[in-house]
Amino acid sequence: MLSWGYILKRASKLDIKLCPRLSRLPEGERENTHSVEKDEYGADHMSEIHIAGRITLNLWRILRHEVTLNVYTFENVAYHVLHRRIPLYSLQALTAWFRHRTHLHR
Repeated sequence: MLSWGYILKRASKLDIKLCPRLSRLPEGERENTHSVEKDEYGADHMSEIHIAGRITLNLWRILRHEVTLNVYTFENVAYHVLHRRIPLYSLQALTAWFRHRTHLHR
């Protein structure tokens, strides 16, 4: 639930054309294409995302190739590559902060 594939599928369910909105090209020149592959079990996996006028990188794949780790979570990669600790907040805490009556927690 933390990848571009999820965000694009969610936007599609909400009838939002997200790729053209993220594009840097004028409206007439935009493309709204992205490749979806199905694995042997029929599950969809986003292999590439094409957004006109932008370069998108699959950072997870790059890091898997360049850095040898046991666990490739965001927090663990940030610690080993950037030498910085990043806190891990639960989705419930993030949702509560986002829905807070003031913008203090956002």
